[in-house]
Amino acid sequence: MILKSTNNIKSHISACNNYLKSLTTLISGNEMVVLWFQGLCKNLTNIILEIGRFNRDLEGKLEKGHRDNLLLYLSQLLTSLSLLINVFIKESEAQQVLSEARLSAKKQIAWCLDGIQEILSSSKDISDPSGSFIKWMDSALEKIAEIDLDKGKDAVTTIFNDAKELFEEVLCHAMSIAQVALEEDCKIIRGSSQTVLDSLDMLTKEMDKKILNPPMINLFVDSCTDKLCALERRVNTAVLKLCLKVFSEYTAALEEIHEFCFNDENTGKTEELDSLVVDFDLHVDRIMQIGLFAVSCSTSSKRAIKIRSCLASLEALECELVPAFTSVILDKSVPNVSLALLLKNHWLQQANILRRDIFLIVDPFAFCQVIFEENKQIVDDIADIIKSENLTLHEKLVEPLINQSFVLQEFVSIILKEDTEMKNIECLTEKLSDFKNVLHEVKYATNIFLSDEKSRCNYYKLLKRCKILLATTKQVWHCFLDENFESKSKTSLDLQEETSHLTGQTITGNQFLDHIIKRGKQILKDRSILYKSSMKNNTFSLLNSKGNHPLKRPNKSVPLSKLVHIRKLSFMNSVEKTDAAELQMTDILNELDNLTDTFTK
Repeated sequence: MILKSTNNIKSHISACNNYLKSLTTLISGNEMVVLWFQGLCKNLTNIILEIGRFNRDLEGKLEKGHRDNLLLYLSQLLTSLSLLINVFIKESEAQQVLSEARLSAKKQIAWCLDGIQEILSSSKDISDPSGSFIKWMDSALEKIAEIDLDKGKDAVTTIFNDAKELFEEVLCHAMSIAQVALEEDCKIIRGSSQTVLDSLDMLTKEMDKKILNPPMINLFVDSCTDKLCALERRVNTAVLKLCLKVFSEYTAALEEIHEFCFNDENTGKTEELDSLVVDFDLHVDRIMQIGLFAVSCSTSSKRAIKIRSCLASLEALECELVPAFTSVILDKSVPNVSLALLLKNHWLQQANILRRDIFLIVDPFAFCQVIFEENKQIVDDIADIIKSENLTLHEKLVEPLINQSFVLQEFVSIILKEDTEMKNIECLTEKLSDFKNVLHEVKYATNIFLSDEKSRCNYYKLLKRCKILLATTKQVWHCFLDENFESKSKTSLDLQEETSHLTGQTITGNQFLDHIIKRGKQILKDRSILYKSSMKNNTFSLLNSKGNHPLKRPNKSVPLSKLVHIRKLSFMNSVEKTDAAELQMTDILNELDNLTDTFTK
């Protein structure tokens, strides 16, 4: 029965891939496009229904790695289908076929279908690479806790060697996070990693002695455990601070690329775009690390899949978005402009969905604490400038305070909307309202006091409002205070003294640490959610016989994806929209929802 279902799925996938090839430039005009799209929906519905039967035949025994990747491919399939709809909408607006955009959407769909088929054909376990730092950390702590001299020297030596390997993996993944962390946090993580290595080295020397000393070994085991837990806290804090940094400047890097490329004065200046691209690449790397870290912390499989799907969408765009904007610099034709805007809107939409889901995983108390501390530092800097008669207060110094405060506003608003049964909901709602009013006042005062004639009197007026904003931030933060205050509050307040000696020291000359740093960089470079750099390039070789390919970065050929809210979509904005097409889309969504609910139970 299972073999029959598998063969049926493969047969439907083959039919769907063949059907995709029928979307040529000859399919144009609303009526022909709608008819073709109905056929595609029918093919995809057949695949999803057959996967549902396959899952029922297995009676829930599908291996977790296969299950999660299958759901991820199905989610991305829906995303690419939505992209195709938006391509058709753009074509209707532009009154011409957008061949490159169509090709990208078709490649995306084909990649997902091939991925589903590969999962069904493979019997190998599929490991989830996301959130590896947390997983290695748990494994390392569990393994070193197994060291017990009562088991005999040989057994203890084997356990210790296994623990050392796990410690190395923890440190390497910590270094991969340090590569994209803020500069100060990068130094703290490196310094903390060095202390872990020092403790591990002392334990190694003790284990190498002919006669083992149980009290000393227990002491060094406890030291290794404590240092590793301290590293975990510092990495957690670094990720929270990175969240604040990234989400307070969420669209800035992409908007700068857009403004540069669409400025007629920059026509042909592709080399001057490089610095903006570097900033955007770092921004995306940071988003990826935050997302993967959030997945590892999530207790909801369904939400973890949603986050991984959004990350996969951004990953797919890594080799499509910048080349599309580069094409605009060279030639502002309708197809080039349409493709660039299409990809930009997709990136923004996927990034916003990702941010919302990450907010629902982040520890509210810890994140609000980080926001309060970072904003307090900014307010202290503003106060120092005002006290100095020789310095001028500029809007750029106040902007981070405002932007980070807006992150807090959005973060708490999402929590209130999603978690209606949380404690202190009435108090939090009230404090958030006060906070929003003060934030509006600070933003307004900044525009008035720092744009007109600058004076010390206006500076002090603005500082007073900033301090009130800080006070209301603290009130919102303390709404998340609960009985776990002592353990939860050790996010960064108690770590300041612990880490002060780590930021000043320079870690050099340690070959093993250099090895770990190098491996951390490689882990960051090799990170992939779904689309590998080795992705097949010839899936649609027959479709593009003229050789017209969109610009791509070296060694990567990844399709794009697009997610829209299909249930709310007005397809093609056309009177030729049919009930049949809308019904088929609803069928696909309902069946996919049913599959997701079944797999994640």
